[in-house]
Amino acid sequence: MPRQGFPSILEAARARNRHPEAHWLIKTSLAHRGHIPSSFDDRLPEEAFTPPGNAYKRSPGTFFRVLRPVSKDIKTPLDAYDFFFESYSKSSREKLLEFMAQSPEIERLRTLSQRELAEEYAAGLATAMWATLGPPKD
Repeated sequence: MPRQGFPSILEAARARNRHPEAHWLIKTSLAHRGHIPSSFDDRLPEEAFTPPGNAYKRSPGTFFRVLRPVSKDIKTPLDAYDFFFESYSKSSREKLLEFMAQSPEIERLRTLSQRELAEEYAAGLATAMWATLGPPKD
C-alpha cells in the first residue's frame, strides 16, 4: 500500500498533487543517488556549465523547464496510480461511471466530477494491482 501516514493510494496521490514541486524534488534526489539540484533559479548546474546534451541525459523530465513525468517501471503504488490515471483521466465522466456501475458506492460516485471519478478509478485499479502483484521482485 502507500507510504505510512496515508490511508489509501488516493489520499497519497492527492497529497502529492497539492505539492508537486516538493514531490518532484524528493523523487529527483532519490533517482540521482541523493543529489538535490544546487541551484533553485530554475536551472540545473549542468545547464549553466556543461553541454546541453549532458544536462538532458541527467534530468530529461525537467530539461525544458517543465515538470513532466518520464516513463519508468511501476515500482510503487503511486507509480501504479499514475499509470492508470494517465489513461483514465482522458475518459469521459459518463464512461467512468459506466466502468464503475457495479460499485456499491455508485450513488456517491455519481456526485463526483470527471477528475474525481478518474482519481477514484485509478486508485481502485492501482490498489487491486498492488494487492495482487505486490512490489516488483528485483
